[in-house]
Amino acid sequence: MRIVIEDLGKAYGKTVALSHIDLVIEDGIFGLIGANASGKTTLLRILATRLKPSGGRVTFGSWDLNRHRGAIRAVTGYLPQKYSRFPKLTTWEFLDYSACLAGMRDKKARHAEMEELLESLGLSDVRNVLADELPTVMKRHLEIAQSVVGGPRLLLVDEPTLGLSPEERIRFRAMLLEQSRNVENIIITSHIFSDISSTCATVAVLEKGTIAFCGAPGQLPKQER
Repeated sequence: MRIVIEDLGKAYGKTVALSHIDLVIEDGIFGLIGANASGKTTLLRILATRLKPSGGRVTFGSWDLNRHRGAIRAVTGYLPQKYSRFPKLTTWEFLDYSACLAGMRDKKARHAEMEELLESLGLSDVRNVLADELPTVMKRHLEIAQSVVGGPRLLLVDEPTLGLSPEERIRFRAMLLEQSRNVENIIITSHIFSDISSTCATVAVLEKGTIAFCGAPGQLPKQER
């Protein structure tokens, strides 16, 4: 699914978060790199239909972001940097709730996919544990599950390894890629170049809400890495 971003902007009052963003994102894995407050999360939230832009145009194949928000959201998996917690839901209940939101109405098919995800992500033994009481790493595993359940075409992942150790970051990246192997487009943000450079065919660098670079990771100037 080809994603085309044209002259996209977002302002919060007098504060400009994004300015004149132009990007073409093809099938595969695309990386967004930038420091804190560079605009990465704002851009991802716009693509996830969680936030409306102040101007510009975005198309997802034949869908226009302003006119087909429901259709776009229905095929999009989203793993935000900070996920809203549900303190009264167990791991199983949280994933079941996420699957229903993803449009999985057939209970038998939904539960079969959930069982497979829990097993592959090492969560089967904690299915009845409250989601908020899971260790940090397991919470991130559960967040992977909720973002891919239902088989999205587009997966948006915001700073997926934040708060993890270097060893956990490597394992998490491998797990995320394995679980999303059938997804057409994956867009990952990070402030750490090495976290996404080895997996992304193309990366874009955001600096103060503008695109400073877009191309193959190997072409990125060393001072930007």
